[in-house]
Amino acid sequence: MSQAKENEIYMSLYSIRQKKLLNYYNVFITISAFLGTLSWKSFEYGPVIGSSVVVIASLLKQVQQFIIFDENKLSKLVTIQNFYAKYFNKLEALWEELCNSRISDEEAAKAFYIIKDTENEINLVVNEVIVYRPKSLQKEASEAKGNYLQSIHC
Repeated sequence: MSQAKENEIYMSLYSIRQKKLLNYYNVFITISAFLGTLSWKSFEYGPVIGSSVVVIASLLKQVQQFIIFDENKLSKLVTIQNFYAKYFNKLEALWEELCNSRISDEEAAKAFYIIKDTENEINLVVNEVIVYRPKSLQKEASEAKGNYLQSIHC
């Protein structure tokens, strides 16, 4: 249950970071193209430099797709985040049922493995999308998970 919560938080943080990077990238490309276009009259090589910057930035984005995600990968990241939110909620509900003696240990074990089996569906998407896991985000997610679990389950 703890790992599911950490994954949910991590995906949320990762999604926010990727959206910011994509926005910064798009602003950078727009400004570079705009300045290159405006400089044609005052600076002879302005358009060439502006176009070169746009081309290099676009090539870097294509080569290093794990740094700046496109809209498709951002969509998959949101799908992963939603999966882990639902997954955690199911595990938490199962935990509450077990703690309140509404189900037996055997029933809880069966239900747990049924829920756990659903994780296989998302693992392919996770492996496709998450190539690099920044340690700073992992640490932040781990701390947030610890705070959440301590405030809710203590």
